[in-house]
Amino acid sequence: MKLTNPHKFSERIMLFGGGGAGKTTAVLSIAEHLAHGRMWVIDNDYSYAYQRALATDFSTVDNVEVIEVDADWEECVNAIERVVAEADPTVDWLVIDPFSPMWNYVQTWMSTRVHGADIDEYMIDLRRDTDDRKEFHKSLNEAMNWPIVDRVWTEKVLKPLRRWRGHLILVCEATETGKFDDDESKGLFGHLGVKPAGQKRTHHIASTNLLLTKTSHGEYRMTTAKDRNRAEQERQAFDNFALDYLRDVAGWQRARPAGD
Repeated sequence: MKLTNPHKFSERIMLFGGGGAGKTTAVLSIAEHLAHGRMWVIDNDYSYAYQRALATDFSTVDNVEVIEVDADWEECVNAIERVVAEADPTVDWLVIDPFSPMWNYVQTWMSTRVHGADIDEYMIDLRRDTDDRKEFHKSLNEAMNWPIVDRVWTEKVLKPLRRWRGHLILVCEATETGKFDDDESKGLFGHLGVKPAGQKRTHHIASTNLLLTKTSHGEYRMTTAKDRNRAEQERQAFDNFALDYLRDVAGWQRARPAGD
């Protein structure tokens, strides 16, 4: 079954969850059921999951363009710029998988440019030379110059993603919620026990925020953290994400055969 978008807006989806929760499979199930357009995947994962999936379970899917990049800020940024420039926003999808590490990439990029070392090395040296915990955090904040990091993040990631008017999927790892989360994060993700890893305001990029999990019986489930103007899902079982979410929840429609 091929699906078409009946809406006057594009999908902006964030999928988050642990390893093996079905995130990559969910993405490719959408590609498999698209009546029109291509899926451009910026893949910076170490497992090369798309390469393997497209050679096995999704071997008949021919509308996916995988752009493999290293765990590097500039490579990821250049890949986003390429897709925004080359893809067709009326029908195409931009996928970044995983998106979470990009927040670490920009910090490493910044630290290397300023201090000549990545953030981990710098933190180790700083902690070694600073005994007082409060002084350590103060020094770290001053050294990182967070307003500049935020500005680079906005210019190189948020603005290009805002300019992209096609469909968007951000795939994020999950991390535990904690007592130091802000009120907004607690309200959205506190009841789930986990939240998307990475930059804390990532959830604002997507109208749909879904937690994907896998039960001990091998069943995939989806739970809504946020989904504008759509029915919320509470550990809803799904077998095929394109049909069980995109069609049954998001309202995408079956494409008419050619000639009808």
